[in-house]
Amino acid sequence: MKKFLFKIIFKFHKKVFNLAKTVQFDAVHAHDFDTVRVGNKLKKKFKVPLIYDIHDLYESYLRNNKFLKIIIRNLDIFYCKKADLIIIVNDSFKMRPQIKGRKTVLLMNTPLLRGNVFSKNTKEGIFYAGGLQESRKMDFVFEANKELNQRVTIAGDGPLLEEYMKEYDSNLNTFLG
Repeated sequence: MKKFLFKIIFKFHKKVFNLAKTVQFDAVHAHDFDTVRVGNKLKKKFKVPLIYDIHDLYESYLRNNKFLKIIIRNLDIFYCKKADLIIIVNDSFKMRPQIKGRKTVLLMNTPLLRGNVFSKNTKEGIFYAGGLQESRKMDFVFEANKELNQRVTIAGDGPLLEEYMKEYDSNLNTFLG
């Protein structure tokens, strides 16, 4: 399975690199860790700035594999040093070792909401798909839902999954993993 995944990633990188040879561009915008390697190659080859957009900290998904976690963190530090600009989606990312002291822009990937956007006791509920780590602040959703009484369905994994399952166990919350 791991060999298959690496094969897909390298095939994707090769395809992107070959496609980049056919177009003109002023910068490379790499979204997340899985694209920054090819982004860095494009930066070097075409002498354009690299913008590294960090939505997730991939190391946080590897809670049981400390060796791989260290490798991912060190590679991330390496690529952050290569980036001309880092876009972060969460202000708390600024304190991460790979980001601290670097040129960053905070650009949250959530809409600006005005007024009361939640209604009580609707049949629709709340759905979230994504990582369950501290930076996502999902505990806010669970705490707010104590007042709202909505169904909350979570499709995601991460270091806080088990903690959330214990702390917010109720007939309103469904954890799909």
